[in-house]
Amino acid sequence: MKKIKYSFVLIVTLLVLIYSCDDPNFGPVNPFEGTDYEVLATENEEDITKFLSTHYYNEVLDSIKPIENGETSLLNSANLKTQQVIETIENRDITFNLYTYVIEEGDGNVDHDEINGGKPTNIDSLLVNYSGRVLVPETSTVENGVTTITGNELSSINFDSNLTTWIASGILGWSYGFTNFKPGNNTTNNGDAITYGGVGRGFIFIPSGLAYPSSEFVLGNNPLARPYDQVLVFKVELLDFVPDTDHDNDGVPSILESPDCDKNPRNDSNDKFFPGLADYLNPNITESFDCNR
Repeated sequence: MKKIKYSFVLIVTLLVLIYSCDDPNFGPVNPFEGTDYEVLATENEEDITKFLSTHYYNEVLDSIKPIENGETSLLNSANLKTQQVIETIENRDITFNLYTYVIEEGDGNVDHDEINGGKPTNIDSLLVNYSGRVLVPETSTVENGVTTITGNELSSINFDSNLTTWIASGILGWSYGFTNFKPGNNTTNNGDAITYGGVGRGFIFIPSGLAYPSSEFVLGNNPLARPYDQVLVFKVELLDFVPDTDHDNDGVPSILESPDCDKNPRNDSNDKFFPGLADYLNPNITESFDCNR
């Protein structure tokens, strides 16, 4: 009788566990479930343009500051470059505006000048200095008839920073933003730390869909591990890059492995045996598409 009783308890326990897994009130929950990325893209655009229209670049402090005395806003500056980038999120093509404020384009490297006007493509490997902050959107609260406006500023703490590091492509908006700069020249003396002069430098304002969209969040991971669905602002320096980077060493520059000629090799995969592997990372795909670049 005891064995039968124990078996019955075990079966009931298993049934409870199975039911719990099917019950949405049990188990892990995706904190980003239901996010409308098209709506979020519109909100990001409003937050970015609000910030750009109310801040300027202070040359003396080499930083971005709120407008106080009629300074020219970032949004109205000739130094601000705008690029439209289309990214597919949850099977929807969404158009984002990527903003790059160019402090100095960069002197350029004569060894790179014959390719792509001396600037990197969005898929080239880069040698950079960078630091990143989150753009805190403007919010307003009303208490006792008094309206308090907060936000419309950069977070006080860098969420990420690195000095002199090679990156392959980084987050999507980042890689496109760097195409607005030229590298500097290596001025390192023997035995000294690596130094570059005349580097390209500025700020890149990246909407969340081109940074860390929560569609990439994996259930079970820490949702705070990355700044998901946040507008990011990077202060960057382009030291050097590898012209016509060939990531899979197949003899074809990665930027030319884009058969649809949208100059974004990341979304092209034509190997039926490895359908999830982009062509520019697949040495078995060696066809080149110049597309009048």
